[in-house]
Amino acid sequence: MKKLHYYLSAFLMLCSICVLVFAKDITSKDTNKQEKLDIESLPLHFESLALLFQHITDISWQIHTLQGSYDFKQKEELIAQKNLLLQNFIANIRNTKQSLGFDMDENKQMQMRIDMQLNDAKIQHDAALILKEEIAKNNLIIESHLATLFKNLRKQIDFFSQKQKVVDIIQPTLQALNAMPTTFDISAEIPTKQQKNLKLQIEKYRNTLASAIEIVSYLEWHADEFVPQNTILHACMRWTLQLLSNFMSVNHGNLVFIKIVLSLLCFVILWAYRKLITRVVVYLMDLAIQLTNQDKDLHSAIQKNLLQPISLFLLAWSVRVCIGVLYYPHLQPEEIEAWFNILYIVNVAWFMVALVKSYGTVLLTKILQKRNNEFRREIINLILKALYAVIIIIACLLILKYLGFNVSAIIASLGLGGLAVALAVKDILANFFASVMLLFDNSFSQGDWIECNGVDGVVVEIGLRRTTVRTADNALLFVPNAELAGKIIRNWSRRKAGRRIKMSVGVTYDADEARLKKCVASIRQMLLDHPEVVTTPIYNQEETQLMTLRKDIISLDDFLGYKSGLFVCVEALADSSINILVECFTQSVSKKDYFEVREDVIFKIMAIVQECNLSFAFPSQSVYVETLPK
Repeated sequence: MKKLHYYLSAFLMLCSICVLVFAKDITSKDTNKQEKLDIESLPLHFESLALLFQHITDISWQIHTLQGSYDFKQKEELIAQKNLLLQNFIANIRNTKQSLGFDMDENKQMQMRIDMQLNDAKIQHDAALILKEEIAKNNLIIESHLATLFKNLRKQIDFFSQKQKVVDIIQPTLQALNAMPTTFDISAEIPTKQQKNLKLQIEKYRNTLASAIEIVSYLEWHADEFVPQNTILHACMRWTLQLLSNFMSVNHGNLVFIKIVLSLLCFVILWAYRKLITRVVVYLMDLAIQLTNQDKDLHSAIQKNLLQPISLFLLAWSVRVCIGVLYYPHLQPEEIEAWFNILYIVNVAWFMVALVKSYGTVLLTKILQKRNNEFRREIINLILKALYAVIIIIACLLILKYLGFNVSAIIASLGLGGLAVALAVKDILANFFASVMLLFDNSFSQGDWIECNGVDGVVVEIGLRRTTVRTADNALLFVPNAELAGKIIRNWSRRKAGRRIKMSVGVTYDADEARLKKCVASIRQMLLDHPEVVTTPIYNQEETQLMTLRKDIISLDDFLGYKSGLFVCVEALADSSINILVECFTQSVSKKDYFEVREDVIFKIMAIVQECNLSFAFPSQSVYVETLPK
């Protein structure tokens, strides 16, 4: 079934490529074919944005001149034409190949010349010239505001920009335009003919200012259309409809059916290639990190962990694309977009956690292999869990932001309520800081055998709140870290060589001094010759250097975990035996090796006692009867 799925996917991809190539050939041969799309669904292109602005200004002036006229049909046509130009304004701004048409250098020079003429007019007290130059300067200021806005929209909006960023770019220009003067005082000393000309210039200036404010307000109301995701979707839909118009009639009657088919096709394609996209993502990650190239099983496990979040993302994205196609040429409602953004945030957080979990584990393995298991796994484990917490916190804050909450106020309130929260979760905080102390104190590590406050077992994991211990009875204990941080911890695993064998060998009182000395000497020599008994510690190169530096400061044998020493002597004259003390240390510290060496030493001591013609004593009592009853 998997092979069939792969073959079917490859066949669909091949068919898609063939259709696109065939369609490209057809469109290139049939360049003179008339387009059947409605002009309202396609953008109108102008030589420059300045020319488009001038065209809108002229239409607004024509509408203004028809005030009081009964030609309603002409008014409606002009209004419809202006609305169409406004609808295409955003498309012309997004087209970076299109010229702005505003010469800012020339604009500044003209403003400087007007300022000089204003100074001369004020000296001459020419009120008409002063008013004329002020109107001309304000027109230049309007053009400079628009040119700056259009330039910023093209420069500052990137692929990850959202609606709020577009609004933040537009707001300063809108405020500056609204602050510009709309009324001017016409002196009575100015001749009547000049007053009429000045009034006409003032009306045209007001029309230009009103047109600029209308355009900028329209851009603010439709800021969603500047978002790159919506831009790409609309561009693809427009290109697809243009392509389909070469083969069939595309009009308002069948547009709904076409959009439904296209949306279903997008959904099927994106969902069919989710595994292929996952493999591409994993391949790119391997190129960047280069940790899983040689281990196929590990590579397969990582790909399996990443498949679910990528599949969910493609599912959500395909549904959103389908909804966007169905709403075309309009944008989908903001409520739908907000919920999809929340779903994306959850999905990205899931993907990041899976990524950190998989590649973090691989990174830990590589570090341990390079450092010969001397690197503390608990620190990496703590870092990974801290990263999980950071990812989840950031995701929650972003979700609250899209739900309409003031994230800044929430963060500020956390500072005010920090004391109450600290008191409420003091046990959790105590365990957390205790875990940090345990890690930095290096009291024990994962896999160590410890004893502490009634806890006896092997450490499985050191968590942020508690430590997991597996006992000798195979029970799993969950110990709060605060309980371990304040108690005496006995770590049986922090020893490199030297596990003590101590026993007392009792022989009977019929042994003489010569045989006892021979037995003691033989046992001592046996232990000296035994390969698994420590007589002199053997240090590696790093430990030898450490001994050279710190030999006069600390007891290095005890610091490093080496124990040596061999004692064989007559210990005591007990009630029923003469006791020979035997004390030594094994090379290995593992439990299995310790019991094997101890058993071997016992057998050899029994053989030595037998060779020396001695007997093992056992507890006994002798009863002496002074007189017997008659």
